[in-house]
Amino acid sequence: MHAEPEPRRYHDLTFDADLMTAIRDDGGRLRFSRLERALLATLAARPGRLFSREQLLSAMRAEPEDVSDRNVDFLVNRLRRKLADPARAPRFIATQYGEGYVWIAPPVRGGRPEFLVIGPVRGAPRAPQQPLVEAALQQLRREMAERSAVGQEITLLPSWSREDGAPSPFRFSIGVDLMVRDDGLQAAFTLRDQSSGRNMGVVSCSLTQASLGERLGEVAEQLVGALWRDLALPPGHALDPAGPPLEIRMQDAAMVLSKAFDLGWGYIGERLTEARRLAPDEPVLAVMWATCLYARMLFGLGFEGDPEAYGRMEREIERLVLGALPDIRADPVLRLAAAKLLFIVDPAAHLPLVEALVDESLSASTAYAAALSQLGAIQAYRGELDAAATSFDQALAFCEPGAEFRMYLLVKQSAVRLAQDDWSGARANFRQIVAAKPAARPGLVLRYLPPHDGLDSRSQRALAHISETAARQLVTQQLFMFARYLRRPEHVRNFMAGMLHHLLRRFGPGILPPHVPGIPDELLSEWRAAPRG
Repeated sequence: MHAEPEPRRYHDLTFDADLMTAIRDDGGRLRFSRLERALLATLAARPGRLFSREQLLSAMRAEPEDVSDRNVDFLVNRLRRKLADPARAPRFIATQYGEGYVWIAPPVRGGRPEFLVIGPVRGAPRAPQQPLVEAALQQLRREMAERSAVGQEITLLPSWSREDGAPSPFRFSIGVDLMVRDDGLQAAFTLRDQSSGRNMGVVSCSLTQASLGERLGEVAEQLVGALWRDLALPPGHALDPAGPPLEIRMQDAAMVLSKAFDLGWGYIGERLTEARRLAPDEPVLAVMWATCLYARMLFGLGFEGDPEAYGRMEREIERLVLGALPDIRADPVLRLAAAKLLFIVDPAAHLPLVEALVDESLSASTAYAAALSQLGAIQAYRGELDAAATSFDQALAFCEPGAEFRMYLLVKQSAVRLAQDDWSGARANFRQIVAAKPAARPGLVLRYLPPHDGLDSRSQRALAHISETAARQLVTQQLFMFARYLRRPEHVRNFMAGMLHHLLRRFGPGILPPHVPGIPDELLSEWRAAPRG
């Protein structure tokens, strides 16, 4: 007797075994056409494998409908709309431009706690207040759902309570305590981490029928702010040796709450802006805000290759970190974040302090991978490239395959390989990154161009599609965010060689900034004199 095939689960969707339908965690149901099912079955059966349009077309031609090469792109786009899977930040189907498509969603096996429950509700309001209580709880549920990521279920269970010793079916809870007043209710909302029972924040307010929307919107905003900050940097957090640095912790927390399918830094900026409005002098928030500013620099958000904009942001980061350092130095995650940020803004001026902060982390905490990563950056700046590569190897040994921090470390180590003129080693790093993230950004591809002709098809496409403006931004970013942290000119020359060989031949010296702190002017002059065409 054959067992019935089991449903398949990816992210927040549970697909029927026959792929006729899928159910979201919020209860919404999706239905798929015959051709969409054929496309889903082909892609999801081999996650991580690149399927050309011809291969997908062949799979769909088994269905009794007319299809063509053009239909493949149309069907993929239609399927993406159903899956809420934007092409620029895919969760399910990634595009390899000019080649085809890859299924990138990992299967989810086993049960997992639901996101958040509103309950228990305590207090004994009199019968006249009962409609107000019910309206308030429903409004709070809506406000919390509006501020949480797609697929994060908000459950309302007024009578819920956790059984002693039993695992909670929820990650977080909001307990509601009510007290009757003449004009309405006084309410206290307590956010708790159900795995530990820890209180993550309490918000209180008065409620009347006329004020429900405004007051509970404010309550939800404060609770979500407390939840995001606690996820990013939980108090008394135990340090996993493979634990990521602060910016990745902040990103991971944002993905729990942000509805956007991007890196989450817009959302993080909004959360921190509101938190700093309420507590403008808090040192932890200052370091987190400085980290957000660094991320904007790293990803070129709003800079458009403007060297002056980088300089202004660096001065603000330096001011924030130095002001907060006396208060946050005992925390190993924040200490390493401070070390990294000070190294970024001015390695020559801050190197002794940065080295001291990293030494403290290596000797007095278990944040091994994050500390080794920063040690590798220091060694590369000193010109000790072999030692730097070894430090990154040691850090990578702590990280699980596919972890975001592992991708970060591979990118950092690849910069060292390029500086060593080790193109085969750099390309090996690149292949690992692409294997884990098939939809690698074109800018990443261009970093690994060899300093000679004979490019592979992926590199040719990336080079053909970049505009002069984008090339200028990319070159400026690479000089400011990577190359200037290599002290020796020959290492800088090696690091930039492949990218500049091809971009200067195509666009000419106009893509180079006039000056970059830490980059010798003689190197910039040498690059400007490179032949074009």
